[in-house]
Amino acid sequence: MTYKYLFDTVIGQDGAIYNDYLFRFNSKGVCKVFSMLDDHAMLSEFMLDKVELLMPHSNAVCFGTEFYEKTDEFPLLYTNIYNTYSKDENRMEGVCCVYRLIREGEMFTTSLVQVIKIGFVDDLDYWKSLEENGDVRSYGNFVVDTDRNQYCGFTMRDKEQTTRYFTFTLPKLSEGTFDETLGANVVILQKEDILTCFDCEYSRYIQGACYYDGKIYSVEGFTRSEINKPKLRIIDLINQKQVTVVALWELGLDVEPEFIEAYKNQIYYSDATGSVYLLTF
Repeated sequence: MTYKYLFDTVIGQDGAIYNDYLFRFNSKGVCKVFSMLDDHAMLSEFMLDKVELLMPHSNAVCFGTEFYEKTDEFPLLYTNIYNTYSKDENRMEGVCCVYRLIREGEMFTTSLVQVIKIGFVDDLDYWKSLEENGDVRSYGNFVVDTDRNQYCGFTMRDKEQTTRYFTFTLPKLSEGTFDETLGANVVILQKEDILTCFDCEYSRYIQGACYYDGKIYSVEGFTRSEINKPKLRIIDLINQKQVTVVALWELGLDVEPEFIEAYKNQIYYSDATGSVYLLTF
C-alpha cells in the first residue's frame, strides 16, 4: 500500500463522503463539512440532533441506501455511540443512531429518525468479554453493507483476543418501536436476527471503519503507541476472514487513525489531526 497526502480537515473522529461533500465528525456530535472538489474548502458546520440524549461519539459513520423521502439529496446517515465512557448502567453499548440529513444551500440540518441497538451486549458467549484484562470497550462498531443491505456490527473481545463480526438485515426506517423521548423508532437486533457470525484477529483499539466491495476496512491503534500501533485491517464479509493487515506506522502514518472512507472507487484515510490521505493498494 502507498499513500498520498491530499489536504487537512479538522481534529475529529470518523466521517463519510457523499456527493462531493466530506462530513467529518467530532466526539461531541459536531460535524464540519468540506468540499471534495479542488479547493477542499470547509463549507459548513452542524450538530447532530438530540446529542444531549445520546452523546454520539461518531467512531464510525456511513451513509446507507434508504432515503427518508425519495426527493432527499442524501440517504440515511448512520453514526454510533461507541462510548460515553460512562460507568453507570446507561453505557449505550452497541447503539447506532440514524439521521435524516437535509441541505439548504451550504447549511445542513439533521433529525434523528431511528436508533439501532444490539440486544445481547451483556451476553458473554456472543458480545461482551470478561473485564479481566483492564479496559474492555464492548461498545462495538459497525458498517452498512450497501450492496446487500446488511448491518454489520463488530466488537472487541479481549478474553478471546479477537474481534467478532455479526451481520443482520439492515432495518428499514419503518421498523422498530416508537420512543417518545427520542422521537424515533428503536430497533433491537437479537441473537435470532444474526445472519452470520465469525471471529478475526484482535483489533486494539477499534477506530473508524467503512464498507467497500464486500469488505470492511477497519483502522485501529493510537499515536506512536508501542503496544497499540496504528493498523488497517481488511475483512472479507463474504468469505468471513481477514485478508490484509497494513502496518500503518511502518509507512510513516503513526498518528492515531480515525477516518476511513470509500468514495468513487478510492479509499480515503485521515488521522486524528485531520490530515487526509488517498490510499492506493
